[in-house]
Amino acid sequence: MATADVQVSELVQEGHQVMVFVHARKETVNAAKKLKEQAIEEGMSTFFDPSDHPKCGIYRRDISTSRNKEMKELFDAGFGIHHAGMLRSDRNMMERMFEDQAIKVCLPQRFDDGC
Repeated sequence: MATADVQVSELVQEGHQVMVFVHARKETVNAAKKLKEQAIEEGMSTFFDPSDHPKCGIYRRDISTSRNKEMKELFDAGFGIHHAGMLRSDRNMMERMFEDQAIKVCLPQRFDDGC
């Protein structure tokens, strides 16, 4: 695992949230999927899991209304994405979830006003 990936896992394991800025819209999803898979491979996925959050059911219901399949898939693993190509309502939802600590890692596009 690369150094940044290890740092993300370590910070989440210590109870912190993490933002990982990426340069391109497409990279928000790719990088989030890579981090998710690495957390699973390393046996760390439980530290990212949002299921214990008191509002998880509410957020799961909210996210089910989105047409953004990547956002839905990543939420269940504790990851969020944020870029200018997303609907404003989806970006607002990611911001709320990160602010409320329902997602552990957010990957916004750099120069975005994200998460």
